[in-house]
Amino acid sequence: MQDMLGAGPGREGEAGDALVPGLLQIVRDENRTMREILMPLYRDMVNVFREKMWLAEPETRTHFSTLVEFVDVWDKILAERIPVSVVPALGHSEENLRPFYRHLETTHDNLRASIAR
Repeated sequence: MQDMLGAGPGREGEAGDALVPGLLQIVRDENRTMREILMPLYRDMVNVFREKMWLAEPETRTHFSTLVEFVDVWDKILAERIPVSVVPALGHSEENLRPFYRHLETTHDNLRASIAR
């Protein structure tokens, strides 16, 4: 692997320096994807949830605050009102939404099965 990167004893910096522009481009691309594609979709999820709350099961409603918090924190990160270095301490991760996703999938499957009977 070291040969592929141009590194070797005493040349580790050369390999790292050569990789920096590519890594920075990946970060820029990921930031653009988050800002322009994913965040609008997350905001749409919050809006649909809020507008259709009266249709949601009580158990489903319990996940609303987690979704809103997730979107709110990301909005603050992208607006640079929260330093990225603080995010791990906040426990901010899409993992927090996994129970909601599982719940939606299970509810969907149950409703579909009941309709199919």
